[in-house]
Formats: sequence, C-alpha cells, structure tokens
Amino acid sequence: MLTLFLSSFLTGCGGEAPKQNTYDNLPPFSPIISLTPTDPVTTDDLVVGIITESTDPDGDEVTTGYVWTVDGVISDETSETVPSSATTKGEVWTVNVISNDGSLDSAPATFSVTIKNTAPVIDSTTATEGATFGDALSVVVDSVSDADNDTVELDYSWTVNGEGSTYDTGDIPADVTQVNEIWVLTITPNDGDTDGEAVTVTYDFTNAVPVINSVTIDPDPANTSDELSVIVDVTDAEEDVIESYTYEWVINGESAGTDATLSAGTAIRDDVVSVSVIASDAYGDSAAISSADLTIGNATPTASISIDQASAVTTDTLSVTYSSADADNDTLTTTIDWLVDGASTGISTDTFDSSNFVKGQSITAQITVDDAIDTFTETSAAVVIGNTAPTASISIDQTSAVTTDSLSVTYSSADDDNDTLTTTIDWLVDGAS
Repeated sequence: MLTLFLSSFLTGCGGEAPKQNTYDNLPPFSPIISLTPTDPVTTDDLVVGIITESTDPDGDEVTTGYVWTVDGVISDETSETVPSSATTKGEVWTVNVISNDGSLDSAPATFSVTIKNTAPVIDSTTATEGATFGDALSVVVDSVSDADNDTVELDYSWTVNGEGSTYDTGDIPADVTQVNEIWVLTITPNDGDTDGEAVTVTYDFTNAVPVINSVTIDPDPANTSDELSVIVDVTDAEEDVIESYTYEWVINGESAGTDATLSAGTAIRDDVVSVSVIASDAYGDSAAISSADLTIGNATPTASISIDQASAVTTDTLSVTYSSADADNDTLTTTIDWLVDGASTGISTDTFDSSNFVKGQSITAQITVDDAIDTFTETSAAVVIGNTAPTASISIDQTSAVTTDSLSVTYSSADDDNDTLTTTIDWLVDGAS
C-alpha cells in the first residue's frame, strides 16, 4: 500500500515510527498542492507547490513526503522537483504528497501531468548576403536541435511579393529574381508531431528610386535676357545611372515648358519662375522636387558704338554709328560723349570735327543708355590721329628764257600739324635732277 510505503519513507528520514492501535490519534489533513507546468515538455522541470500546508487536528507536528510515479511505476524522485533530464516525451508523471504526524498518514494529495512533445528548433542558418536581383540565392540550415531526439524534417516555402512560389528548397537559381520583387523564405522544422518556430529570410529587391536633394535655377539672380537652366543634386542608393530628367517650368503659376532650359525672354521682369524635376533610373522615378521661386529682375539695357573712320588725321571730321536695345522694351535715354585721350569733351553730337584734336591724340566715343532702373555704358575702339602731310607750291619766275638768262623760283610750304618743315629745292633738266 502507498500509505505503508510513505510511513517507511518517513521513518527512514528520521520521523517517529507510527503507533499501532492508537485510537485517540487522528491523521493530519491533506495539503493542497499544485504542479507546474501543467503542460510540461521534455525541457521543463516538474515542481510541486504547496498552496495550503497540511495541519494536524491533534496539533501534532507534521512532516511531508513526495512519492513520484512514472506511468504508474514508483520512481526514484523523492523531492518537490523532478529535473527535466529525468522525463521523456509521452510519460505520465504523478506526484503523491502525504503528510504524517508520526503515527498516521494523511490522504495523499495527487496531481498528474503528461510530458508533451518539445518542438524542434532551428539553431542557425547561413544565407547569401549582399544579393541583388538576378543573383543566385542560397539558404542553408546549419544546425537543428530536438530535445526529444526526434528526427526533424524541414519545410522550405518561398513567396514572391506575398504570392506562393514553386521553389521548395533553400536555393534559387540565377536570373530568376527581378527588380521590385521581395522574396521571403520560411523554413519550418517538424519532428513528426509539432512544428517548431519558423525561420524567415528576406531578400528585398525593391528598387531604391533616385532621391533629388535639391533643385536650383541658374543663374540666380536672373533677368529677361538670361536663358535659365537647372542644377539638380541627385543620389541613387544603388548607384544606378540616372537615365533621364523630366522638367516642368512654371511662370506665375502657369506651366511654361518642359525643356531642360527656359529660353531668354520667356520670363520677363517681375515674373516668378520655378521648376520641378523628376529623376529616373532604369527602374523607377524619383519624387518631383521643385526649386525655390525666382523673381526675374530688370534686364540692363545694351548698346554698341563705333567710330566710322578706321584712321584719321587732323583735317578729318569723325562720326559714329551706334545702337541700343532693352530686353524689357523699356524706353531708353541715350547719351553720346566724345573722349580725347580718355577725357570727356562734353560733346554729344554724332560728329566730331578736327578742331577738337591734334596729331597723336586717341579719340574714343562713348554711349550711355538708361532704362530708369539700370545704366549701361559702352566705349568704342580708339582712333589715333595720324600725321597730315605738309603741302608746298613752287613756280619759276620766268615764263620764257634763252640760254643767256638766269632762272629763279618762288615757292611756299604749309603743315596743318604745325610741324617744323625742312625745305629742299632741286632743279631738273629734261626731267633729270
């Protein structure tokens, strides 16, 4: 009988031998116990907990003992804990907790549990690293463990963008995967009874579209006469080639073109210009990013001027040809100024007569145009006043002569540059000096 066994167990542990035929002694009450875990697996220790201690109605001191049985057979375990190393899947373990007052045993408090299967575990895997779409993939399970020493089978299941795949091993051949696909491998271990925790390996081949960091209109500031272009700072995480850009120019809130540049004169003074850009690689487009607004400023008027005479002497009158323009079509005020050796003469006519210069002086003409906002000045190429050749006249005083006559001459000379002249007279006979 279990009661006799426990009495012997308690005596062997130093308890007082039970008294026989003691009719005035009452047995202790049974304790209230728990056994955890209630659904143990092979890796769990079995632990008895005393919820309510045993007491004795006679006030006797009570001792408690543990008797464990496995599948109905008494085991060697005699404490409140059975280590996991002692249990095996499928066994039924029962604990009987009996209190003794030195003479009598309580009724046993009993709790039974069945050791359940321990799920297998995938301990480690090795997977292809750094793969890009089109690469071969390989996932290898390096280690699997099962506390019950069951044979473990592995199930391989691939999905592509969430849809099932026919591949059922850890290997995917080259050139199968495509850009913008996400491949997920789920490996599930099974020991014949239970699936263990699955391991997943994910390969994300989603294209990282280009990222535009900034869009800048060039030049800035700009005016009506400027052609506008775009400076785009763009990066691509995969270092893909940026194959194209899409542009959208906007002037005063209205679409104004889709070229890479905006021609001069398309936007005029006080217009507000912006441009949005999309960068594209072979697999996708960036978000559209807009530049800051650029207000078109005044276009400075332009002018050209030239002296009509490429060379001149002190007897010449100089004249100029000039033109002016304004990209904003503003009314221009035009002023001409003649300069001698770089100094203004204050003469603003289209001609400049010889009384204003002498030989060797540098003459330039200057034009200034003003649109009431900006002023522009242009100076012509210089004309250096050259030497004026001296003049002279000579005549023989005698209108006729014979061999006995002496001849004489009358002559004069002049120089517009007032140079000192050297005069030489030469008589010629029959044209010979």
